[in-house]
Amino acid sequence: MSIQNYAFTPKKIAVNLLTATLMILSVSTHSQAQLNPGFQVSVRFPKVADRGAPKRTEGSGVRGGCDAGDKDSVKLMAIAPDNNVITSVNPDPTIYVYSSIVNKQVEFQVFELNPEKDIDTQKFSLPNSPGIVKVKLPKTLQLAENKIYGWRFTVKCESTQRDADKFVVGRLEKKTLTQQQLTNLHNLQDDLLSKAKLYAKYGIWHETVEILANSQGNHLFKSAWEELLESVGIKEFAQYSVNYCCQVADSSTIQNRRNRKPDSPQQKITIEQPKKQQEQPNQQEIDSEFE
Repeated sequence: MSIQNYAFTPKKIAVNLLTATLMILSVSTHSQAQLNPGFQVSVRFPKVADRGAPKRTEGSGVRGGCDAGDKDSVKLMAIAPDNNVITSVNPDPTIYVYSSIVNKQVEFQVFELNPEKDIDTQKFSLPNSPGIVKVKLPKTLQLAENKIYGWRFTVKCESTQRDADKFVVGRLEKKTLTQQQLTNLHNLQDDLLSKAKLYAKYGIWHETVEILANSQGNHLFKSAWEELLESVGIKEFAQYSVNYCCQVADSSTIQNRRNRKPDSPQQKITIEQPKKQQEQPNQQEIDSEFE
């Protein structure tokens, strides 16, 4: 056997190098996908039909104490799809609202439509820095499936002038997934980024936002969060952090207040305060702001 049969020509060397490079790239990509199950996952919300909900930005009466700074800047914005209908598979979802207004009292209401009837009202104080406010509804609320509800986030800007209030209004709907959709989500196990993509594909806003907004420490999730908000036309709000200020108590729904004994003290709201937060007024003081 001649040794020249094993000689490496320049052409053979080039082919071998190209093959080795492609193998390395393939292994690298596979390893990245294993380390990050949601590698290169795109999370965009599909176009949704107009369902007659109010616009996502704030409304108000006269100018007041919340109008300092740029008069054209957005003070409140619902973090919601284009049609301002927040869909969820959870009976007690979380509402996300951007607020540039700080250190003011808020009244948050959930209500039935046609006719309008309040089913939950909460009061709390905004944190001392602008950002996206996360309001978790009480577990006792239990929204009915495939029924549209309204919600209203009202900021009291002047203590004696209610027509200066700023507010944003939206719609809320609890949806039901098919068994196949539930199976698809279950099969993803801990691959949260891929789950967010599936929830978005199924038109479920709340669960998509819950996954991405609460994983901002991971650059892949942060990128997906920006892409999600861009897909519904509010990318500029992706730069703001989520303020975990407003966890409402379970026993403060209208029904529970009806069942409570007359002598019992009013249930306080649980407020999660960031470090070095200014001391918030007690519940009695907050209630008096809206009387």
